[in-house]
Amino acid sequence: YFFMQGLRRYFNLGYRFRDEDAKADQYDYISNSVKLRFIQRIELLSRLTKLELAWRYEDRDYGSDTPSIGEKRHDQRSRLRLDYEVPVFASGVIQFFAGYADYESNYPPAAYDQTLVGTRFMYSW
Repeated sequence: YFFMQGLRRYFNLGYRFRDEDAKADQYDYISNSVKLRFIQRIELLSRLTKLELAWRYEDRDYGSDTPSIGEKRHDQRSRLRLDYEVPVFASGVIQFFAGYADYESNYPPAAYDQTLVGTRFMYSW
C-alpha cells in the first residue's frame, strides 16, 4: 500500500504465485500475477463515494501438453477495471463498473477479448 491521503487516496500493489496441481496433468500450471489498484474517495452531495481503477496481469505456463494443440499451453491475461460506488443509505451502495480483458493463449478457445459495462446494488449487514 502507498497512502497519499490516508484512506481517501491510495495505491495498492500485489503479487501472487500459484502452483496449481489438478487431477489431470494438462491442467497443472504455474502462474505469476501482479495487481495494481488506485482508490480515490470523493465527497459528492455530503456522501463519500469511491472511485477505483484496477489493472491485473497474469502469466500462466502449463506443465504438460494440451492434446488438442500438441504443445504446452501458455496464457497471458490482462484486465482493466473501473468502479464507481455511490452510497444510497447506511448499508447499501450502487456501483457502476466497466472493464476490459485481453486473454491471449496458444489454446484458441482461451484466447479472446471481453468488455463489461454495468451497474449493481450491493448491501452489507
